[in-house]
Amino acid sequence: MEAELHPAAKAVLDTGALRTLSRDLPAPGTTRTVGGAPGSLPLAALAALATLLPHRRWVVAASSPGEAGEHLSDLETLLGPGAAVHYPQREDFGTDDGDDSRIETRGRRVEAFESFLGSRAPILVATRRALQELAPLPRDLAALRFTVTTGQVLRPGALADALEKRGFERAPMVEQAGQYAVRGGLIDLFSFGAAGPARVEFWDDDVESIRFFDILDQRSTGDTGRIDILPVSFGAGPGESSRTSPAQSPDLPRGTPTAPSSLLDRLARGTVLVRIGGGGWTEEATPVWRRAESRYRDAARWGSPARRPGRLFLAPEALAGRARLHPQLVFVEEHVGDPVFQARRPPPIERDTRRLRSFLAGAAASGAETHILCDNEGQAARLEELVAVRDRVPAGCHLVVGSISGGFRLASATAPVNVLTDHEIFRRGRKLRRRKRFRGAASLESLAQLSPGDYVVHMEHGIGRFRGLERVTIGGESIESLVIVYDGDEILRVPVDLLDQVERWVGTHPDDAPARLHRIGGKRWKTLKRKTQAAINRMTAELLELYAAGRARPG
Repeated sequence: MEAELHPAAKAVLDTGALRTLSRDLPAPGTTRTVGGAPGSLPLAALAALATLLPHRRWVVAASSPGEAGEHLSDLETLLGPGAAVHYPQREDFGTDDGDDSRIETRGRRVEAFESFLGSRAPILVATRRALQELAPLPRDLAALRFTVTTGQVLRPGALADALEKRGFERAPMVEQAGQYAVRGGLIDLFSFGAAGPARVEFWDDDVESIRFFDILDQRSTGDTGRIDILPVSFGAGPGESSRTSPAQSPDLPRGTPTAPSSLLDRLARGTVLVRIGGGGWTEEATPVWRRAESRYRDAARWGSPARRPGRLFLAPEALAGRARLHPQLVFVEEHVGDPVFQARRPPPIERDTRRLRSFLAGAAASGAETHILCDNEGQAARLEELVAVRDRVPAGCHLVVGSISGGFRLASATAPVNVLTDHEIFRRGRKLRRRKRFRGAASLESLAQLSPGDYVVHMEHGIGRFRGLERVTIGGESIESLVIVYDGDEILRVPVDLLDQVERWVGTHPDDAPARLHRIGGKRWKTLKRKTQAAINRMTAELLELYAAGRARPG
């Protein structure tokens, strides 16, 4: 498997520090500091450890949602999709999982929980606030997953009831995860944890076929023999009081609600908690707890409904106590601790081609290997042209598609290794891609597709104009957001992790512009969406009539 590793992880794997760490991980209740870990070296080390120790489980505790996104993207680059899952923190600070306004957040929490504790993904990434949050996490992991297979005896009504009990919303047409639609002998559904939306076809009380379909044009894309369905949130589903497998009995009643607990309470004691720099558990948990206390006092003062902090979060000391039950690794850039990687940050290139060529020439002369990590094939081709001398790249220089957040220079490998990233060379932000789409809109996959002045369409507010990126501070967290200008110069700020709610506006011709911008929350956009939905419903009815006529025709 080492040969399949990303070059950055392979370089770290070849160090004595990594070998020492793999042989002597901290025991439960102890913490080990690992020094000399700049840039994305901690994630490369974790990728190497996960490769060497495939039966171990790892939880990466990030300081913010943005940092969690970077860690997840690095791990997907280093190990491939599916090796790491993201357990996001709740969108709404003062609510529990059942009341969180974002169904995508609720569903992704269930999906990550089930995948990690079910040993399908060895690494889970979460913010420390997400680990501090309390939720009705089920103890019976098997009860979460409900399976439908071709040939199974299952009434269409029983499947619909099972979906309702798991929190699915019935809709005229499935457009996002957490929805289902009933159309004659067909049930369309989109579950978190599934490869995509699925269409279940019944013949009387038998499942005749299961097909995946494209959520944009509703056309079938391929057959499958089974689908696994997860609840849309914790607390939705058959509950853990039932002893019968939901795959055998899909119409189980809701069970007794599970007492709220932290994700840390559900981890095996040997699960390694990984922190990269930052403060301690109590230090980072205290502002969250104080904010929850303040919100509760304000709500009580005004007679508004609110939950006590202890129903939503672990107290700071309790969080630190839970963490101390597990082995902990803390990576720091300073050369302290044991072991210590002989690594440092690469020199700044500052978009200077001559400086880059000089660095590569010096690396070649010293016998070092240099890997330049690029976001895509086009960027790799561009860099190859820039660094080539007489149409040849310098000795030891390798252009690799698959970038990480930060580069590093490693002297302690078998041979010196330099890991550079194209976004650091050109001094620009790294563009994180959303690899999974839970909605039907043709959403943007990368900020690279947008330039200031472009017209965009927000799912809830309609057409506006993209002005640029801006960092805003919410609840003490710095969040990068898209700034969209609407009619009347109204401003909407969309966090970059909600990029899937925005798509580029496209006219008939490249130079077309929309007649006018919409207003935030205005009636024109809502009316247009309602008319479009009505047209889709009419088309769906016509297709169902054709389908029924075809089934009734002899032969």
